[in-house]
Amino acid sequence: MKKFNLHFLIIELLPNQNEDTYNTSLDCLSNMVADDIQLRDEVIHVKLIEIILARDIINGSVGHLIEALLKGRPFISVSKVCQLIPIVTKFQVCEEGVICTQLLLSMSNEIIDKMIISTLQNIISQAPTSLACFQCIGTIYATDHPTLISLFIKPTIEILFHYATMISDSLKIKTPRSSLRSNLLVDETSIRTFLWTVENLFATLCELDKKEAHSILSIIIPSKIISSTILCIFDQSINVCREAFSTIHLITTIISNIPQLIITLINTDKFFDIFEILFIQLEPNEVYHLLEIIRILVSSQNTQIILELTERNVFEQVDLFTTSNNTEIVNLAEEILRIEHLYNFNSDEFEL
Repeated sequence: MKKFNLHFLIIELLPNQNEDTYNTSLDCLSNMVADDIQLRDEVIHVKLIEIILARDIINGSVGHLIEALLKGRPFISVSKVCQLIPIVTKFQVCEEGVICTQLLLSMSNEIIDKMIISTLQNIISQAPTSLACFQCIGTIYATDHPTLISLFIKPTIEILFHYATMISDSLKIKTPRSSLRSNLLVDETSIRTFLWTVENLFATLCELDKKEAHSILSIIIPSKIISSTILCIFDQSINVCREAFSTIHLITTIISNIPQLIITLINTDKFFDIFEILFIQLEPNEVYHLLEIIRILVSSQNTQIILELTERNVFEQVDLFTTSNNTEIVNLAEEILRIEHLYNFNSDEFEL
């Protein structure tokens, strides 16, 4: 029997099946839908959703089918998604519910967003102890959700404080290259989720009201969220190191025109120690962003910054890039050195 005939037969038999057979049928449909977008679009137009709602059985088979329906690209229509949401909400913070809610967030639709607010409130309450819930909340900031961001940014910051404290407490730095995995309170997935969420949250600040954004920055920059991000650069995992660097680059860029926050950032423990690691670990295509951080710092014309960078031979490292094959890197390196030379020539004219 052809697959396109089989799925109609399966759906036709669903209403009167016992629960075990019903679950088996849904599992079969899930596998078929996952393999065929055209079939997915067909099954949602033959009362499949209505049958699931009428049976009112909430279990893994139902969850996996909804996940398969939501995963396909292009997305199913918003009206069909809205029919599925009441089923998704019944899963609450169960694994299937969290996964499906994350898929709903990936659609970046304001109508859908408003329908899942209560579900997200439940998920965010579990995020401090559930990595899956934490990842789901992080998706709010990775995609376009202006309404949800305004609602959840403060509780999200509280969750980030929690994970930052765990990372900080778990990190036992005995050498410049000690590993976060020395303590089982954190693992690489948790750390990378933390960094991913921090970076995406900072990216969304640009979309907020200037006063609100500054208020949030004033809370985050002096906090363990930043100090723990810096500590991640010292991790033995190159992926963690690079992702932490990417986050620090974005943060530095965002606050580049706010001198008091730059000062707060550079006074974070081990901030200047990151350069020794980064010059070694970064790929050539990442060096430009490292030089951008250094330019932002030296442009502040702050004595402490110049001295700290000089003591760590950062300007000598920058000088090596003046012979790069990349013109943009050469220009940026030369600009940094010009600023540094100008500072040294006129040091008594700069504010201490």
